[in-house]
Amino acid sequence: MKKSKNTKRALLASVLSVMLCCAMLIGSTFAWFTDSVKSGKNKIVAGNLDVELEYATEFNEDGSVKTWTPVTADTQLFSALEADGETKNLWEPGHTEAVYLKISNVGSLALKYQFTVTGSNETKFTNAIGETNCKLSDYLVFGQIESSEAIAKYATREDAWAAAGDTLGLSNFEKTNELLEAGKSEYAALVVYMPATVGNEANYRGDVIPSIDLGVNLVATQSSYESDSFDENYDKDAPALSYEVTPDNIQEYLNGEHGSMSNAKLILAPGEYGPLVIGTPSKVDTVYTCTHGHGHENTPVSFATAEEYIAHKSNPNEYHNQSSYTCTIDNLTIVGQNGVSVAGMTVSSGHMHRGNGPQITDPILGKECDGYYLTHKLSNISFENIAFTGKVDMNTSNLDTVIEDVTFDHCSFTTNGTESSNGQGLRYYNEANNGNVKNLTVKDCSFTNCYQGVYTSHIVGVSVTGCTFDTTGHNAIQLSGQSPVNHKAVVIENNIFNNIGDRIIRFNDVGADTQITIKNNTATNSGDSDGQVMKATSLADGITYDISNNNWGEGKTVANDELKDIVIDEGNFGDPEF
Repeated sequence: MKKSKNTKRALLASVLSVMLCCAMLIGSTFAWFTDSVKSGKNKIVAGNLDVELEYATEFNEDGSVKTWTPVTADTQLFSALEADGETKNLWEPGHTEAVYLKISNVGSLALKYQFTVTGSNETKFTNAIGETNCKLSDYLVFGQIESSEAIAKYATREDAWAAAGDTLGLSNFEKTNELLEAGKSEYAALVVYMPATVGNEANYRGDVIPSIDLGVNLVATQSSYESDSFDENYDKDAPALSYEVTPDNIQEYLNGEHGSMSNAKLILAPGEYGPLVIGTPSKVDTVYTCTHGHGHENTPVSFATAEEYIAHKSNPNEYHNQSSYTCTIDNLTIVGQNGVSVAGMTVSSGHMHRGNGPQITDPILGKECDGYYLTHKLSNISFENIAFTGKVDMNTSNLDTVIEDVTFDHCSFTTNGTESSNGQGLRYYNEANNGNVKNLTVKDCSFTNCYQGVYTSHIVGVSVTGCTFDTTGHNAIQLSGQSPVNHKAVVIENNIFNNIGDRIIRFNDVGADTQITIKNNTATNSGDSDGQVMKATSLADGITYDISNNNWGEGKTVANDELKDIVIDEGNFGDPEF
């Protein structure tokens, strides 16, 4: 990029690039019926969901909008060119741009939408007075104006400045509308400017050009508004909201800062993500409980909102012990685009205590504390196409926690080492044998260079199919428990095991209400020092088995007769192969 020769105050202009992230729902149609039907004078017409985002490209003399143009993935909302025709958006004191947007429900069904403007991929720089780690966003003002009617073009820069305010710093903007009826529109103006008072603190030196991406995202889903003969809830299970997230903001979404994570889909943009945490208490998806109630009566009192709970805990005339939170998430899907890696993930509940370390922060009260209690109610959680480069640990020590129907599909796992300290690629752990953590599905995934691949404890329902395990220090798959576990269905099929450093599959004590299916697996160079590839500590009477067509490798053995392949032929029908 060339340096501008005509900048004011000898400031070399900084760059503001705008990247538009349009959700898949923009301009798409989802029919809840498939056709229209005529019967006499009656007509049944398919409903459709269709939301559109447009921006003003032409104006009348009075400043009203003359032409609205649809926003696409290629639209450059901030596109002023310098005189050389090559360098875009060179920002200097006084530079101002305004964009006028229109959000329309052009379908026939009421919808709810979420419109967000976020900054990401900001490049830090050293300024002309020697300060380091400076950010362009600190020297810009970003304002948004909302209206139910079209916003007229601002006549002067000063008018735009007045509308935007004068608070420095780009802050994420989010607008959620619970109901936009068919045929209705809403409007917004986005104003970005560098105040004329900014000086050399925004003038960069060196080869690093300060820049920031502004992402504009509009997502919509059907609203439970239209009624049938019974009520307005026939479409209460309308599709989930989808959000495209980045390494910079994904944890904000998981923490509920942009709305509920129930009925939500996060689409991860390519990049390297740090360790993620799911299920942290937030201002949504959470019930807030004071275990002592009022004073010392020890009668728990729960609150539906964080504000009510904070007010209760702030009463200086009452005694309050550690907080207790219940976090509920149902139907969350996290999908990685190609090129996504995540440095591990934690989902943990129980007594979240500081242990021997410093005090931790209560996520709702924002105060340092010794700990708090956390219960999870998590269901229908799916992960797709994610490369995990650190441990994935889903665990609970809370008797009331429920985790069910968790799926990993086409994901890869590594802990970057086979020592016990490297841990499991995927740990799905319930401290209690109470059946509350269940239904883990791992399909078409790979586990490489881990201490263990899949480790479970006291889990009801485990399915591992179509996966590849390569180079582990211990078992590829372990189903553990401190007492006999009624696992219900255990399915291990069509997997490939290479270089497993101990038994490939290890059961502890298996309860009677378990159905074990192990079929069509192959292995090379695997097993313990005695060549044993599978073992159970104990197998209760009543377990059912479907074990066949496995190739564990020449000379390999299985410790328990019940876990050996069944050979079915004329001479040996239904007997174990010894």
